Amino acid sequence: MHSVERTPIFEYLSVEEEGLRLVGTRMKSYNAGMPTDNAPGFRVEDGWFFVPHDVALPALSLVVSPEASQAILLGNDRVELGQYPSGTTVDIYLATRPVVWLRLRRVLS
Repeated sequence: MHSVERTPIFEYLSVEEEGLRLVGTRMKSYNAGMPTDNAPGFRVEDGWFFVPHDVALPALSLVVSPEASQAILLGNDRVELGQYPSGTTVDIYLATRPVVWLRLRRVLS
């Protein structure tokens, strides 16, 4: 959720051998700190603005904000970041873990 516009934003990441890659941003508005319509590949799809990216990210850190309605979507699973206290840092990175470990830690259902 954009903190000023109060509109949804989706960041799309791919999982690659060397880490994460930001591949695109989809948003309902593009004001206040968002990519603009002069970005290469910018397009409008079904009322959403889309900006493609190609940025390698060894890790991604997010700070939980109650105003942002943040969640991580992975396949059919959704992890609501609002379950953590405001100001909590959530680090996203690749690590090999057995599926049972993820379920025991309640990362996946």
